[in-house]
Amino acid sequence: MTGTRAVLVSTLLLCLVAVPTPGHPQAPPARPSPQMAPMLPDFTEAYAAALNQNRLLIVLFGEKTDFKDKAFPQWDKLRSDPVLAAAFVFGASLLPDDPVGLKAARQLKMAHLPAVSVFTPRTDGLQELSRFEAAYAFEDLRAPLVADVCKALGEGRFQHPQTQALLGCKT
Repeated sequence: MTGTRAVLVSTLLLCLVAVPTPGHPQAPPARPSPQMAPMLPDFTEAYAAALNQNRLLIVLFGEKTDFKDKAFPQWDKLRSDPVLAAAFVFGASLLPDDPVGLKAARQLKMAHLPAVSVFTPRTDGLQELSRFEAAYAFEDLRAPLVADVCKALGEGRFQHPQTQALLGCKT
């Protein structure tokens, strides 16, 4: 009991010390870091999450060296964008270690890696909306990515009112 009482007293003292007193200014609260969308580690997991969450899927396909050399140094900026983070599930497919991702890349006839593909997940097959094969800076990738998705929505290639509203696509 004595040890438990000592721990309890120490905890209470720490709490009392942490309470601000009048005349002693408190440090300003730390600025919250931007919320970054999680990066799911393989194509299968990312596709399943996009289906379950009813969101579009954006996948970074690449080889080990692409990820080690940070061929996409601005990728985290895409994942930190609040609009894109709300509209997309983000996934990575490390080739050839991700067999389902490798099969998808072959089916889509990807010519160059690294590549970014946008999918509308369906249970009956892959529907790719957009693809970018090469390293892009965030400023160069965000605008065409949004434009391609909005164009596909406008053409009726898929229906997704939530994404249309999030991205500000005109009807």
